[in-house]
Amino acid sequence: MPDPKINPAEQFAAFMEERLGCSIEAPLDGKFHRFEDPEKRRGNRNCFAMLTPDGSFGCYGNWATDEKYYWFGDTAASITQEEHQRLSEKIATAFAANAEQRRRDQDAAANKVRAMLDQAGNPRADHAYLLKKQVPPSNARQYGEHLLIPLQNVEGEVRNVQKIHPSGKKRFQKDAEVSGNFALIGADTLPNQGSIVVCEGWATGVTLNQSLGWPVAAAMNASNLVEVAQQLRRVLPSEVTIIVAADDDRRTRGNPGLAYAYLAADITGAGLKRPLFPCSDCECTDFNDLAGCPKAQSSADIGELPATTEEVGFIPLTTTLPPVKPLVEAMLPRSFVGFVTTSAERMQIPPDYLAVAAVAVAAGILGGKVGIHPKQLDPWLVVATVWAGLVGGPSTMKSATLSAAKKPLEDMETELAAEFETAVKRHAFQAEVAELEEKEAREKAKELYKKDPDKAFQLLDEAEFDVPAPVLRRLCVNDATIEKLGEIMRDNPNGLILIRDELSGWLAKLADEDHQGERAYYLECFEGQNPFVWDRIGRGTVRIERCILSILGGIQPSKLAPVIQAALNGTTDDGLIQRFQLSVWPDVRSSWKWIDKPRDEAAYQAYSNALKALHDIPTTDSKDALPALRFTASAQKLYRTWMEALQQRIRSDEDHPVLQSHLQKLPKTVAGLALLFELLDGGRKAVGDEATLRALLWADYLISHAERIYSVSNTQAVSNAKTILARRNKLPELFAARDVSRKNWAGMTSGSAVTVALELLVEHRYLSVIKTQRPEGGRPTSRYRWNPGIPDKS
Repeated sequence: MPDPKINPAEQFAAFMEERLGCSIEAPLDGKFHRFEDPEKRRGNRNCFAMLTPDGSFGCYGNWATDEKYYWFGDTAASITQEEHQRLSEKIATAFAANAEQRRRDQDAAANKVRAMLDQAGNPRADHAYLLKKQVPPSNARQYGEHLLIPLQNVEGEVRNVQKIHPSGKKRFQKDAEVSGNFALIGADTLPNQGSIVVCEGWATGVTLNQSLGWPVAAAMNASNLVEVAQQLRRVLPSEVTIIVAADDDRRTRGNPGLAYAYLAADITGAGLKRPLFPCSDCECTDFNDLAGCPKAQSSADIGELPATTEEVGFIPLTTTLPPVKPLVEAMLPRSFVGFVTTSAERMQIPPDYLAVAAVAVAAGILGGKVGIHPKQLDPWLVVATVWAGLVGGPSTMKSATLSAAKKPLEDMETELAAEFETAVKRHAFQAEVAELEEKEAREKAKELYKKDPDKAFQLLDEAEFDVPAPVLRRLCVNDATIEKLGEIMRDNPNGLILIRDELSGWLAKLADEDHQGERAYYLECFEGQNPFVWDRIGRGTVRIERCILSILGGIQPSKLAPVIQAALNGTTDDGLIQRFQLSVWPDVRSSWKWIDKPRDEAAYQAYSNALKALHDIPTTDSKDALPALRFTASAQKLYRTWMEALQQRIRSDEDHPVLQSHLQKLPKTVAGLALLFELLDGGRKAVGDEATLRALLWADYLISHAERIYSVSNTQAVSNAKTILARRNKLPELFAARDVSRKNWAGMTSGSAVTVALELLVEHRYLSVIKTQRPEGGRPTSRYRWNPGIPDKS
């Protein structure tokens, strides 16, 4: 029986509330109990919970989303292996039965939907919703006063319907499928060439279809964009271009429209277009709003979506930098928005620099106080260390950016130094008192020794004469020898941030053969959990319990190029440069104007207060006692979906191994950012959707900047591609990489150099690649063919 002093049902309910966002106090009877999901229609019984009679084990989740999680109580150790197996089988059986019942319910709902559509007629032209949205009926039907929007799967089977009341209120058919289904607008079947647009709402889809003439798949809500885009990419030919048209919910917390659209485009490799509104006070949020906005001059304000593949043509081979994603406000914690935007405007610098610097400073202050388990059961733990680099020319105000972002940090350091000074003075007095007490105790011991030596020694043993010296708490270092840094980190187990105006000198030092020990130490610091021991003759042994170090600094592209080249050619393959996950190289403003205004104190104070709140979180000296959050159930699903797509990209071998290594470190970065954003927004229990979506926006953004940064040494690849293009007549009509290698053309002495050049020609649409699977299995063979119509002077 459970300990009566411990209420496992209450513990289980609290744990469930943190992860699932809702809970019940489940009886200790080993049975499944269903309850309402507050995010769905009232009366649903999607959620479930089961708690064993002894309170040692619980299972909870959501039948509708196939999510299940486990909880182990204080008496879990008493569960035998046989009991654990029995519980696992019971849970699996319950899930299988529920899945089968849900499938039957969905099939029955789909039959009702099809019968309803058969009875429905053409919509009235004066239907209030059509008039409000200024769109024609398109594929809609009308049943009573409701518009009916058929929702199909990629096989073309109608599985659901959205009912739209004249007031605009919308609902789906009860028990019918939503995920992966969509309204197909402007076509009877999915296209096998050209383009298709994926958007949220039906009215937006009709507007886009009218403007572009392309078929549109309306996912009906933001969270369904990812599944619809994935399903379309799975079944459509590679020749079909998918474009995700985002809603911009810029006045909604977390901007779900933009966040899910970015995620859908990133996971599927689709293009993305967001509406460009005519002014900042415009109330529009989507392309339909924009088309009817009186402030928009014409329907052209919808913006130009990318042309189809056939219309684009060849991309010139130049050394122009790859484009990067823009920084959007939805990526920033609420307390950072004002500081970043107003400071960037006043200082006329890219907001990217300020955003990255501010996030890095926040990570340095948080250090190892709180961690995150990115999975629900796996013990994998992430500490939110951030290595950030601001890449730009010598006149891009990188140093000014660092000064602005670290000002609250410097104020905290000043306070800590003042506290240390006071502690030193007190220690001096306490040491004097201890010295007098020691002298007095020794005199007493001497007298006592004559009578009872054992008691004399006992008196000295029990006396405490040593007064520990105060330790200067630090948050930041700028320039320290590796030995001194080790001592500072030993005294500050929560971690530090290293801030340097220029990272080039630091990187050059670590590239030197004489400093490989230092390089190894810094590599350990990125994980933020591992101990390290320095043994030096002069300093003795210095043991650092947790090596936690964030890094922030600027660097010029010309200084970065040899570092990138060394990584690309394998000279340095330890992953040091790939650890600079928050490195950005934004486009710099081409114009400058005179701006003379004071700092926005309210915005700065919000930023400073958020950092102070992180600073005030209690510290712990041991990673074993480290408080660690997990994702909520819905946030976990977002992170999992993104990570699955990322791992597929990494394993596809489409990227250079150096970029693959960079991407492999991104799950830690994204989990750490999600934790950081949750804490900055005041959360302390679990990492929710808003913080997770914000971190996923950063992932997409950071990948684009990584691609630009690793292209800094791309000049040779472009030169090789131009050589192959100019000498294409010397190659067979269908050729492989080895056919190029045999020519021994200058600059292409290695197979990797040839492959990179050919991939560049494919990216620029001069070549098509044909992959064939070998009969014996293994990696497919790539052969290349020149696309028709290449200009003579390319």
